[in-house]
Amino acid sequence: MALDPVVRMIKPDDFVLMDDQRHVGLTPSTLIAPLSPDDILASLALSNYADCCIHQKAVQHLVEYVNRTQDGHSQDVPFVIAERIDATIELAIADDAMTVKAVLITAQGGKHIGLPKLIDKLHEAKVSFGLQTQRTLQFLKAAAAADPGIRMEEIIAVGRPAENGRNARFKRLVSTPKERLLQPQPIDKNRVDMRDLGQMCSVRAGDELMRKLPHSQGKDGKNVYGEVLPSISGEDAALVAGERTIICPDDPNLLIAADVGLPMEIEHGMRVDEVLAMKEVNVGTGHIDFAGSIVISGDVREEMRVTARGDIHVLGYVDSAYLKSGGDILVEKGIIGHRRPNGQISCVLKADGSIHARNAQYSQLSAGKDINITRELSHCLVRSLQSVFVGDEKGYRGLLVGGEFNVGERLESVNVGSEAGTNTYILVEGEYERLYERRKALQQRCEKIQFRLDELMEVQIASAKIPEEEKRIAMQNKVAATIQHDHVLMAQAETEIEEIEKAIEAYLSHSRFIAKKHIYPNVHFKLAGQEVVSERVYGPSQAVFSEGELKFEPL
Repeated sequence: MALDPVVRMIKPDDFVLMDDQRHVGLTPSTLIAPLSPDDILASLALSNYADCCIHQKAVQHLVEYVNRTQDGHSQDVPFVIAERIDATIELAIADDAMTVKAVLITAQGGKHIGLPKLIDKLHEAKVSFGLQTQRTLQFLKAAAAADPGIRMEEIIAVGRPAENGRNARFKRLVSTPKERLLQPQPIDKNRVDMRDLGQMCSVRAGDELMRKLPHSQGKDGKNVYGEVLPSISGEDAALVAGERTIICPDDPNLLIAADVGLPMEIEHGMRVDEVLAMKEVNVGTGHIDFAGSIVISGDVREEMRVTARGDIHVLGYVDSAYLKSGGDILVEKGIIGHRRPNGQISCVLKADGSIHARNAQYSQLSAGKDINITRELSHCLVRSLQSVFVGDEKGYRGLLVGGEFNVGERLESVNVGSEAGTNTYILVEGEYERLYERRKALQQRCEKIQFRLDELMEVQIASAKIPEEEKRIAMQNKVAATIQHDHVLMAQAETEIEEIEKAIEAYLSHSRFIAKKHIYPNVHFKLAGQEVVSERVYGPSQAVFSEGELKFEPL
């Protein structure tokens, strides 16, 4: 394609590098009018100075000058119209000194940034650790090939975070009775037998029970300045040998059984309970009170009482009976009660640990830990210091209907309520009431202190009128000391209020009521003094405390 005649007259060689080796000039006497800025820019783009920074105003000034002096009396002194600018680079170091970001403006006809220049910059910034060499070289190469005058950024140095050590952990090596309830035995590949829950998980002397996984020390880190970031060592904890267990003589991190019995997990260890095995508890056996754990292969009949320091494991039904356990209660078939003429419920189960059952109806359940029901929980009075879960492991089925619930943390079920609109009352209380009352008491204390401070200020002002200097100074010193003491008390109370408010916020964010499939009408949920009631059928939903309001929202 032929060039415009005027453009052809401006040869790439007409552009000259000035003596300072920085500026680019063009002599007016080499140009022919009429001339436009585009003519100059088009020719400059074909020259060795195409990447230089163009001074647009200077180009316009040159064009106007040439077009004014059409008689050929143009000067021979070059007009500076462009400039060679070297690439620049700055370092942005993160506030935590864990990353260094290079901010580079690419060269405009000048020199590119090389690795030595970058290293000098790092030394100036006292960066001595974490340079990502390969990434940095690729960045500099890309910058050299990029368009002139553009901004480019890249993380070129990264500190190494400290790796905190792991706390000692404890791995249980045997099953416990409550796991048996959740593990029906397979009939074939696709089916399980809900009545066959496998063998009882008893142990013999020498059986391995638990292994301690020791804590680790952690690994120090470094920031980009090379400063050491100390790690926190994991916390150690002793492996606890409960009753009828011993630490293995050949391995201090292994706990083994010392006798035959039922394995029970305790904090950081295990115990083996002596087991009382019974076929059934009825009028013929009388009430049972045993210091260990009890395994009942049949049912616990009406009006019978069973008390154990350890776990109570019933393979059959509990029918209108009383069970009290220092550990867990497991009922593999069901808990059956009814409402007596006087309004009381006929079946009561109390466990310091957890309660596990397939279903429960018209019963009073009280647990220091969780309550887990795999099928149905209907018309019961339930209290759990932790949480209540109703449903199978896969969340296919599980029904909670009717009754009253007082739960420490959360309640989860597949379905809650019934299409008939059965009233179901759920209160999640836990630590909230105690925290609320403590905050209220502290706020009242602050009000009293403030009232006293106001009175003291009046006394302080009045003391200035005491004529005798010695008495005046003594009074003022006494009042000042009391004011200072009250300010300390006020600060302590305000700090505790802040901590309580954080604890309340954390509790409310964790506490909730969840229905994985349906919430039916007349389900009453109360949390933090607020209540919501379902007035229709909801799909998968949860009731949560959000932005100061208790409400239902979709899962």
